[in-house]
Amino acid sequence: MAVTARKIVPPPHLLQEFDWSEVPFGRSLGLVPAGSVVELVVLDVLADFDGGVSVEVGRSGAPAELVLGTDSNLAIVNRYQVACDHQYVTQTELWLTLLLTGPLPSRGAGRVLVYLN
Repeated sequence: MAVTARKIVPPPHLLQEFDWSEVPFGRSLGLVPAGSVVELVVLDVLADFDGGVSVEVGRSGAPAELVLGTDSNLAIVNRYQVACDHQYVTQTELWLTLLLTGPLPSRGAGRVLVYLN
């Protein structure tokens, strides 16, 4: 029997689920420690959103610093990955912002996972 190497993926540093009822608001994803590098942000669309919704991930004052609203399509169940390689010198609170871009949705769910180095 052949042995294959599997890459061990560490758990995300930050993980938050969201759904259609939170549009057009946002929520804190949590704190990134000083000196950390955000390597990857993963957006999982678990249930498609009807209506017009987009997601941004960033910090206060720069809400799309890591993930732009055009980096994903919430109308399609899928996994979207955004390589960031962005270092925060000071402890920083990251935010998920749900933007209304069309009719209000009545369904949809997803989650955001943030991986640090």
